[in-house]
Amino acid sequence: MALFRRFISPADIGRHASELRIVFTPFQKPLLEFLERERIIVPVARIHWPRSLVIETHGGKPETPPTATERMQAECLRKALLTWRLENSDPLEPHPLDRDAAEWRDLLTTDIALHPFRSWEEFRTNIEPADDSPPFATDAVDTYYHGWQALLLADALDMGMSLIFDLRKETLFEAARRCDWPVLIDAPKFPSVSFQGLQGIKASEKWLRHFDAVARYKETCQRILNAADRTECRGGSKLEISAHQEVREKEREAGRNLLRNYDIG
Repeated sequence: MALFRRFISPADIGRHASELRIVFTPFQKPLLEFLERERIIVPVARIHWPRSLVIETHGGKPETPPTATERMQAECLRKALLTWRLENSDPLEPHPLDRDAAEWRDLLTTDIALHPFRSWEEFRTNIEPADDSPPFATDAVDTYYHGWQALLLADALDMGMSLIFDLRKETLFEAARRCDWPVLIDAPKFPSVSFQGLQGIKASEKWLRHFDAVARYKETCQRILNAADRTECRGGSKLEISAHQEVREKEREAGRNLLRNYDIG
């Protein structure tokens, strides 16, 4: 279930919110950027790939070639992300973005809320020199959310004021479509204020670590079960009793480790 995926892209959380009927469209980047700017919902991690390496990868010529260190860091992180997704990877191995690994520490930010907000437009990368009307690449920065943050999105969208207009009127319809506030402010309208989202956001703050611990546990348990299935179920046979017991013991081990690491329970 997507709620228990711990590192998902803005597009993924938009699709997930759309599937849960939290939003009407999966395309939520402007909304997510606003929520980050206002520190309502903040991404949990960002990878800043070396810009010169991104330009080179897209066939451009960076002004300064990537250094050997940058190449090594990017290769180590890419390999770690790929290895973690492989079917034969250790199910108890932490996700690369959960590790404070010296090999890619300089590329990773996990305390985004402590840094000044940066417009997402700044994450685009020119592939060619500026005077050549360059195309842009958007993969120099990878942004990640936790799947369970979609629940916070539901509260965020229920926080504030909604205005009811008679959109049958063409002028108001066009003004709403263009977000032409001077026209809308002067138009007849009915305001409705909700405080439920605010209460939900505030109440959830003390449970964020618990949400993440549960999600991490569920994700780890699924990886443990998948690994056991691949090992024991070749040919269509069911898990043997001994294998089933081993799965349960690994799940208990994962639970103990998470309780200790998250300092809960």
